[in-house]
Amino acid sequence: MLGDPNVYDGLKILLAALGEAVTEKSLDEFERFLKKLHTKKSESAKPENEEARILSLALLKLQRGGTYPQIAVVGMVSAGKSTLVNTLFGLPIAETKITPDTTKGVLSVGYQSGLTIYDTPGIFGDDKYPYHNITRLFLSLSEDSDYPRPMAIPLQTVQYGHSQPSDVDQIALDNIKKYAPITNVLWVVNASRTLTGPEKKLLRTFFKELEAQYKGRLVVAGTHLDTLNDKPLDERKEMLQQWSEVSNGQLIPISSVTGEGLDQLVRVLFASLPDHTPLSKLQESLIGARKLNRLSFVLVEISRMLASIMLLDGTQIETIQVTLIEMFILICDHYGVDQDTWQRYSGDAIRIGREVQSIGANKARKLRDPKGFWERLRFVFGAKFFDTVTEFHALGVDGLKELLPMVYLTIYDFERSSQAAFSKEDIQKLVEVHVMPLIQDHDEGRLTIIINRLLISLFETL
Repeated sequence: MLGDPNVYDGLKILLAALGEAVTEKSLDEFERFLKKLHTKKSESAKPENEEARILSLALLKLQRGGTYPQIAVVGMVSAGKSTLVNTLFGLPIAETKITPDTTKGVLSVGYQSGLTIYDTPGIFGDDKYPYHNITRLFLSLSEDSDYPRPMAIPLQTVQYGHSQPSDVDQIALDNIKKYAPITNVLWVVNASRTLTGPEKKLLRTFFKELEAQYKGRLVVAGTHLDTLNDKPLDERKEMLQQWSEVSNGQLIPISSVTGEGLDQLVRVLFASLPDHTPLSKLQESLIGARKLNRLSFVLVEISRMLASIMLLDGTQIETIQVTLIEMFILICDHYGVDQDTWQRYSGDAIRIGREVQSIGANKARKLRDPKGFWERLRFVFGAKFFDTVTEFHALGVDGLKELLPMVYLTIYDFERSSQAAFSKEDIQKLVEVHVMPLIQDHDEGRLTIIINRLLISLFETL
């Protein structure tokens, strides 16, 4: 069973491998542990061995990790794209004095963690040059007929620790996704800039195109908040409102000078990463002052997993259980739990997985054709015949209403807060208000961001 000390020892092997000091010996030990779990499955079909198999799948998923974040940064000239990138991640652009506006192409910035930032040429610039369409085509948007069409996408690479950029490569238009598999888009706008009516309409259309292409993987940052703060309150509100309307309320006002708003931007950027992208790679890339604290990092990780579970249905019991175990392991890792704590919580993931799975399965009576002579005879006189079938659907809001209070209380216990905890009923009401309107879209990215905001609000007094 999951509380077995031998399983706990295996978990310790995994957590060592997930840490900074990964050694060949620790990975060999971890591999032997997983083989041992799979061997038990072939020896016996006992429930405890089934639990061990589910655990091994979760551990394998964590060991394999995922793809590295690849974030495209887009914005108008002088919006503050390069400054924001340097403020969050430091180095290459500032050191090399190279920007996409000086190279007239896309600048690919590689970090030691594996993160890649694509800094793109300014949009809506001089219509004599193809820079606007370079950015559009790089983002997999249709070209703008008002601007020249580029024959290829100029791509220049800068690696962390190297002062000299590479030569400019010309990427064929049909090879862009191969060379630059973008996971997220960060749209940077100058929030202190007043928009004309036509500009507002143009930018609103551009936002809708980005949103349709990237859905919950699009983040909008409004720079120059320090400049805005010097303006009268009414004028400041009016300017923020115009950009909020352009971005459908998704604008995050920030200042790269004072740091105001950057914490929120980082949290939303984390929450927008696809679930196959390890958050640790983005965390590792951030400069020290911008790294998430432990609680914020845990909440983002948990938000992604909860959003993915919401979209699973009652047939996917194993995936539900694996994700719940993965969630629990990550929480334990961040809070450094001891063996007694591990054993106390160990069986919850499997048990809760079974309970939640039932939310995505309903029994229903389905009308069927009559069978055999007597049923056909009765059918002539108006009889109807039904089969009881199981219909499956996404766990959705009902699943989240069961899981979120459990996850909240687990983290609350580890945080050892002196504040009174929210009740299960209070949390379920918040889920209905904030999450219910989004579930129909099946947009995992947006669900992740909303769940993360909800969790942050529950812990904001800690």
